[in-house]
Amino acid sequence: MGKVHPVANFARFIHDRGARICVDAVAYAPHRLIDVQAWDVDYYVFSLYKAYGPHGALMYGKYDLLAELDGLYHYFYGKEKVTAKLEPGNPSYEAAYATDGILSYLKALARHHGAEGDDRALLTAAFDLITGQEDALTDRLLAWLSARNDCRIIGEASNKDSTRVPTIAFKFDDMDSGVVARAMDDYGIAMRFGDFHSRRLVEHLGEDENGGVLRVSMVHYNTPEQVDRLTEALAQIVAREEA
Repeated sequence: MGKVHPVANFARFIHDRGARICVDAVAYAPHRLIDVQAWDVDYYVFSLYKAYGPHGALMYGKYDLLAELDGLYHYFYGKEKVTAKLEPGNPSYEAAYATDGILSYLKALARHHGAEGDDRALLTAAFDLITGQEDALTDRLLAWLSARNDCRIIGEASNKDSTRVPTIAFKFDDMDSGVVARAMDDYGIAMRFGDFHSRRLVEHLGEDENGGVLRVSMVHYNTPEQVDRLTEALAQIVAREEA
């Protein structure tokens, strides 16, 4: 859906009712600054490779909650072995160390644009820059999709107050999404189709027919010119298929 949710509000609502919250941030982490303490989430997980890192995953959890969990590792690792008890074997040390490169990259991005300060200040500046660039890309693609009468956007069709990330799903009327996505390969543009592991949602929306939905995933190093190249290719493909 691409929508930025008020996670802190959700956490407050959930905690007021005695429950706990685990946030799947795989679609958020590449695009916005994370603050698990300000949001007061209990658990927070995402794939590092989505956020410019190695092929691995990250889980944050409040220490006292992690201490309550049973282990996944050797039986003689007691509950007090946080976090080792949750690792099903030795981790990839190379991948673990490589995650530090994510911070180095983001801080270098901020410094390149004149930012100064401690690590947190640099990360904040980096994601401010990222958001500005991605908002421009999001607005450009949403405007093109919204102007067509043969296409529907899955989720909100506007990016008011920067509440959308540039992961945009859509579908052309009476057209197989798989046909469109495969045709895009000839233009050298990566776009895929289906349910993207959100099958319950896609089925609930009634968008699981004809190859599911198309999805474009952009990030800050994409350019407006690339968005135009994408939309020009889509226009040609759709016109050809409708002919």
